[in-house]
Amino acid sequence: TSFFPLFYAALGKPFPEEPRRELARHMERNQAEDGYLGDHVAAAFHMAHFYRLLGEPTPKAERMVARVLRDQKADGGWDIKEPDWDVHAAFDAVFILRQLGGDGPKVRDAIDRGAGWALRCRNEDGGFGHFPGRRSDMDAVYFQLGTLIMAGRVPGARLDLPDAHTLGWGHAMQP
Repeated sequence: TSFFPLFYAALGKPFPEEPRRELARHMERNQAEDGYLGDHVAAAFHMAHFYRLLGEPTPKAERMVARVLRDQKADGGWDIKEPDWDVHAAFDAVFILRQLGGDGPKVRDAIDRGAGWALRCRNEDGGFGHFPGRRSDMDAVYFQLGTLIMAGRVPGARLDLPDAHTLGWGHAMQP
């Protein structure tokens, strides 16, 4: 869902109005009262990212943030579905919190705990796995590092890039 406006932004073109409206209507029709899509943090991330790329408010944003906060596990992660479904759950949740959650203590604490979880996915080879104890792979490195950047744990990482909307899935976007 968030791929389309990202693709057009990378081309320097506006996302066409009719497909934008149809995607928005589809998401809003399928959005649960708690703000999630498909009972899954990844789908909620794509909705939040879609609206963020368009510069429009995310529907039911406060409820979405509340659900993300409720879903965080004691270990700091958000992998509440079968593990292979939630390989980017911490990144997705931290993005939602950072973009929509404000700067309150509960949100800051959840982001910090999510960063701690991402660090526990780091391996001796310097890479990251999708979960603690899993082998390193580039996809996991990208998303765990993105989580750490959003959490402010990577010294020198810039979050004020003029083309941040084209740099991947949004870790460099200012809220």
